[in-house]
Amino acid sequence: MRNLYAAAFVGLVIIASSIVYANKNVTSIPVEKSPEVAEEVTPTGTTSNGLPLIGTEWVWLHTELPQDKMVSTPEREKYVLTLDATKRVMSTTDCNTLIGKYEVNGEVLSFSPFTSTKKACSGSMESVYSKELMLTTSYQIVGERMYINLNRDAGRMVFEKK
Repeated sequence: MRNLYAAAFVGLVIIASSIVYANKNVTSIPVEKSPEVAEEVTPTGTTSNGLPLIGTEWVWLHTELPQDKMVSTPEREKYVLTLDATKRVMSTTDCNTLIGKYEVNGEVLSFSPFTSTKKACSGSMESVYSKELMLTTSYQIVGERMYINLNRDAGRMVFEKK
């Protein structure tokens, strides 16, 4: 009986994670994953290579999902994430501007719910992008790339310094 419950739970998790991407213009193709990253992070959010989390403009490249899939947008230059020293986060998208707060402690990173401008845009990836940001658990910066790890092994978002 325990195995039946476990199988049902796994099925629900798979269905729930699929719902996030339902009815969206999502590119889901096999992809070679980015290299594993291991970079020492200071409590102020600066990695050993000196590139800071705070004050850097980060462009969303794609999100790596389980089973070698990815989500990306054709207008990635419009998805720019910036964290400031007052613990505010701002991001532009292909439709609206998102504003919220963040907490960082070493490599642990989390975002509060975002408020946004209310323009409606057909075909925008904004809702997928903002939902993924809400799943943030930690981050790593390697070179000019930032990797945001998502909870429940949902994957990781990949950003590049603008």
